[in-house]
Amino acid sequence: MPDAVYLFLGAVFGVVAGVYLASHHSHRLKKLVEDEKRLAVRAVRSATDQLSTRLEQREQELAQYQNRLDDERKNAELGVSKIKADFARLTDRKEKLEKLTKELESQTGVLKSELQTTTEDAFRELAQFHDVGTSLERVIDSYTQLMETVESRLLAINARLRKLGIATGDGANARSSNEPEPKTIENQPADVPRVEYPRVNR
Repeated sequence: MPDAVYLFLGAVFGVVAGVYLASHHSHRLKKLVEDEKRLAVRAVRSATDQLSTRLEQREQELAQYQNRLDDERKNAELGVSKIKADFARLTDRKEKLEKLTKELESQTGVLKSELQTTTEDAFRELAQFHDVGTSLERVIDSYTQLMETVESRLLAINARLRKLGIATGDGANARSSNEPEPKTIENQPADVPRVEYPRVNR
């Protein structure tokens, strides 16, 4: 009987001790779990904060990139607009230059034709002047020969008249009073003065 009581008490004590130990162990486990949970929450919060910070930085960087892209897009649009305007201006200038080139070619052709005509007319006039000059030289030669012939004939006539005693020019006034009167010839011609004709130099 007492052995059974001791056994029963021992069993009850063992059960109580087991429950106590189990409760204490579970309490420690719960505390450990809570600590781990708090650490995990802190870690998650820290990671969340870091991630939020990084996300904010990335958002700022993305915003900066977006602003840069917008600026570059605007600059590209301005550049394209400027290029289009320059191209239109160059096209207009090219058309004007082509038009001016055609007008210049047309005017050049007209000027060449007029110059050729003027040159031909000038050469023709020069040929005419040359012919006129040649004719004038011939006329001058003929005139000079004629004057020389007339002068020689007049000199011969004057000399013949002197031989006949007929005074001519100033020689009649220079005669002395002591000199005999020259012979007279019927139908004596009038005094024939010596005529000096101008010579034409070629």
